[in-house]
Amino acid sequence: MNNEQKSQLIAEAENVEAIRDFFTEWWSVEQLYEAEAKAALALLHLTQLSNKVLCEDEVKAIREALNQHQMMVEHLKPFAEKKGGDL
Repeated sequence: MNNEQKSQLIAEAENVEAIRDFFTEWWSVEQLYEAEAKAALALLHLTQLSNKVLCEDEVKAIREALNQHQMMVEHLKPFAEKKGGDL
């Protein structure tokens, strides 16, 4: 293994460690899903108001952000440590 390959492996390991740190120091996967679910419910409530608090473009932007959040969590999920029910 040459030095470039070693450097790349070290960088990848540091990236995985940073993701693990995120879950141990910030939020668990469950907390991320809970936050997304609460935001989705708030969005649904706002879109049902009769006086149309949000325009369609705003609703679309929020839905897209929620979808991106959910996709991010799904992709990060395998890196989370399993302990005490948290993924």
